[in-house]
Amino acid sequence: GIDFMAHMAELRQGNYDLAYRETHGIPYEPYSMIYNMNPDRGDYGLAQGLAHLKNANEIIADLLAMSEQKEIQQTYNLLLTEIHQNLAFVPLSYMKELVVFDADKISDYRFHGQPSQFDAAGIRLKKE
Repeated sequence: GIDFMAHMAELRQGNYDLAYRETHGIPYEPYSMIYNMNPDRGDYGLAQGLAHLKNANEIIADLLAMSEQKEIQQTYNLLLTEIHQNLAFVPLSYMKELVVFDADKISDYRFHGQPSQFDAAGIRLKKE
């Protein structure tokens, strides 16, 4: 394997045949993934798909200030269409979560819908 920082360095240099990215999930998406497509400061692999847009960084930054749903949707459509036409990219937005616990003390754990974040309220202790 390769450590994360070395992996990111390889991506920035374009030294890969295939790469994938897991999204941050709800409530961070879709903005978090789009933000990382910014050619000026984002993920090199993702940024390649928008590199030909001279104002891609401004379009992405403007998403933060938008409040009209139609304008937001049009902007996402523009950016995602550009990515689709210029880069083979599939964001992985579902991760299987696992939990390991002492079955002598805990009867169950209920996931709370926020991927990759532990929720202590989801622990169901066994009755003594």
